[in-house]
Amino acid sequence: MYSLPAIIPVIKEINQLYLDWQKKQADKFKVKDFNEKFLSYGSAPVKYIKEAMFAPPKKEGK
Repeated sequence: MYSLPAIIPVIKEINQLYLDWQKKQADKFKVKDFNEKFLSYGSAPVKYIKEAMFAPPKKEGK
């Protein structure tokens, strides 16, 4: 089990990611979509999830 002081920085990272994603999505933002996308990355570190969520879409066929 994690201690509270150990998870507070992770909670702050997730909150900042949430706010950044909300700003990027603007009018298209939906909490459900954020949650589904975030959780789809499993237990990866938040910094890698953020990189993946903000990466430009890959072009298919190249």
